[in-house]
Amino acid sequence: MSTLSEIYFAKIRNLQNIVAHLEEVCGGGSGLNYPSTSEILASVKYFKNLLIGILKDASEVFEKHSRAGSFTSSVDRRANYIAHYNLPTLDYFTLFDGLVSLMEMILKANSGQNEMAAETMECLCVAMIFVDSNVRVDLPMTVAGMLFDCGHRNLTVQSCIMNALCRTIIPICFDIGGDDDVNSLYCADTIPSLITLVLEYAADACFHFQLIETLMMFKQDLWSDLMFMISCGDGVSQIYATQLLFHYWPHLHPSLKKEHRLTNSQLSRTIRCQNTKCSSILNTNFAVTMVLDPPLAARCSGKSPPLYLCRACSQEIMSDELLHKSLEVILPANAVGHRCGNSHCLSEDPVATVTLLGGKSRHGEGGVTVDEYSKYISLQLVENQLMRCCMECWSNFKHITQHLNLQVQMSPLPTWHEEQARHRQTIVDTVVCLLIKRDNNFPQTTCCDLSSCKDSVNELNSSNIYGVYPCTGCAENMGLQLSPKTLSHFGVWLLISLCPPEVNFEYGSATQLIAAVFCWYQNNSQLTSVS
Repeated sequence: MSTLSEIYFAKIRNLQNIVAHLEEVCGGGSGLNYPSTSEILASVKYFKNLLIGILKDASEVFEKHSRAGSFTSSVDRRANYIAHYNLPTLDYFTLFDGLVSLMEMILKANSGQNEMAAETMECLCVAMIFVDSNVRVDLPMTVAGMLFDCGHRNLTVQSCIMNALCRTIIPICFDIGGDDDVNSLYCADTIPSLITLVLEYAADACFHFQLIETLMMFKQDLWSDLMFMISCGDGVSQIYATQLLFHYWPHLHPSLKKEHRLTNSQLSRTIRCQNTKCSSILNTNFAVTMVLDPPLAARCSGKSPPLYLCRACSQEIMSDELLHKSLEVILPANAVGHRCGNSHCLSEDPVATVTLLGGKSRHGEGGVTVDEYSKYISLQLVENQLMRCCMECWSNFKHITQHLNLQVQMSPLPTWHEEQARHRQTIVDTVVCLLIKRDNNFPQTTCCDLSSCKDSVNELNSSNIYGVYPCTGCAENMGLQLSPKTLSHFGVWLLISLCPPEVNFEYGSATQLIAAVFCWYQNNSQLTSVS
């Protein structure tokens, strides 16, 4: 009788043959050995079920060790679970590499693409758990690059790729609560390139918002990455990045008071509870917590981590297994407010400049829960919403929210501020890049379907403006201020907001800005009154 290793390696060789035949056909071969859809699905499902089964067995081993007191802390648990679980010694890297190659070939197939892509991507998300972090650290960029191969018209496959990227791959690779600083820093450095790929090739605007809101949970000062894209990029990705910067940090526009709002049809789908034993009714089973524990995810959902849980399931499971790493799930933001979201705000300047997102645990220090803290502040902490507040309110309850480990997205400070020294050149380069933009730099086509801005139909005919997001605030920014074919007015707003006149300015940066202002005036002084 064959052992597990023998069967596994035989299946690996079969997978490699399938990939080789697909490569031959895609390279112009005869196609006589073209594998059938059922053959590909059978191979992928075998590996997915095998890996999930291994994780389920590991969960049972962990329960036995935890009852015996073998694990004393979450650090011990992360360091020892592979050894204690006694995972089979198999060639997981070859499987991981084969699945990546298979996914790339499937995207070039002519039939059965949707089902094969969904199964392969799901199996890939499980396989990444078994490989070294140094291997999977490149997976976000690899998967984002697949958007180009699948084309702009296949929204089903693109949705499959984006859901895997935002719901599984980014949380795993950014290592929530982990100690792998080198890989975390590497992931952070690739964020501008990752965003560029998605903005360039994702064919639905909701994918753009989904990616940015996911990255906000893992990277502080995300505005600096968007600015880096704007200053170094070009084409349609630069246009989208500019709008996203003003969408999530609307106060950078010195005069716009309108809320940036999207309709429900323009948002990514909310995640439902994945616990197979969930008893919550349909309208209350939205996921509010993700748990990054592979064996627990396999046992409770039969899927790869993270495990997404509704409020009732998270309270039940987290109360029994407090050692699991967890993170709040932020629901898609249908509105980004310009004013402070605290209903008790007494500030004379209630402009929202701070964005609060979910923390790394549902429990604060001393076991205090989010619900108990929420009575002190009137923000939507309990509803897992993206929260906006002014600087005065943030200063007043900062000591409270620190206990909740909230992720905070601060707004860019004026360029000459001491705390802004490390981002100063990025801000200056962004302002200069936008100010010197001319009309002929604005592309006349876009791969995104962004013409569904129904809320502002009386104000703006969005279908005549290329590359405008279906958002009332973005539409006004792009279409009602100046010519929709230029980005230079965004540079003017950033210049006013972030580069005010100061006595203690940095000479080199000030010289760049002054030269850019003269260039902007030369390009725009002859515009008609309508423009």
